[in-house]
Amino acid sequence: MTIQRLLKEYGLFGSILLGIVAYRPLSVLSPVIPYVLMTMLFFTFSRIAPRDIRPRPIHLTLIVTQIVLALGGYFLVRYLPVPYAEIYAQAVLMCFLCPVAAAAPVIVGLLGGSIAIVTSYVVLNCLSIIITGPLILGWLGHPQGTLLESMAHVLVGVLPIVMIPLLTAFGIRWKLPSLHARVRSLSSASLYIWIFLLSLVIANTVHFVAQERQGVATMIIVLVLIGLVTCIIQYSVGKAMSRRVLGESVTIGQALGQKNSSISIWMIQSYLNPIASVSQAAYSIFQNIFNALQVIHHDRRQVREQRSIHKESA
Repeated sequence: MTIQRLLKEYGLFGSILLGIVAYRPLSVLSPVIPYVLMTMLFFTFSRIAPRDIRPRPIHLTLIVTQIVLALGGYFLVRYLPVPYAEIYAQAVLMCFLCPVAAAAPVIVGLLGGSIAIVTSYVVLNCLSIIITGPLILGWLGHPQGTLLESMAHVLVGVLPIVMIPLLTAFGIRWKLPSLHARVRSLSSASLYIWIFLLSLVIANTVHFVAQERQGVATMIIVLVLIGLVTCIIQYSVGKAMSRRVLGESVTIGQALGQKNSSISIWMIQSYLNPIASVSQAAYSIFQNIFNALQVIHHDRRQVREQRSIHKESA
């Protein structure tokens, strides 16, 4: 078994476990998360060409789907005859409305999907959330600060993390082709960086949940379940759309299902009841567990296919 396969098999869940067990010391490193993420994206973006980054009809479909799920879920839960229905509705809203994670192209690359489609969607989804997010949450919640301030926060929080490594990768591709070829040859770099980053993200998420003491036990359990259910729904819908449009289940599944929890938690803290952000923290854990399972399954399937080819050629 190669080191790369060993890390895919055990390193991902080991990273999640480390983030949970050692969340206190690791959460101190949370300020470096954006820089580690940008480094990981740089290696991923080195695998695509500038001409691949463009809007596509599926991007508009994804944005509309996201908004419909968010508003539909909110109003469906809001009027249920249960205690804390408003808080649960806010949690559902944000689990659906949350922008796609900047790391989504990395996971898509590891799973053999279209990095270009997801990278384009990360940028377009960021721009759409800058406009629709504050408007929707300002309408439903109690905003802190002006609309322009909220838009600027989302813009500064998401767009540079994607654009800096993207432009750097394209600049090296244009000006330093030999260095670009060397970077492209380091195909496993994204995996190694992701394993490190995953432990920091999980630690930061667990630290946030541990600090949240506003809710009763039953409410916390329901909020965690909301994170799980909305995660399942979005990956399922995305994978079904991906099979229909692209003939594979990876690309649109990640675009719709993998979320930027830090931006979402900030939006909840700014506009809604802060306790609702527990669902988004739980969502982050569930999506990373699911991503790890996908990578392991994909790697094992590739190994089986390679063995089958060798047997047929022998």
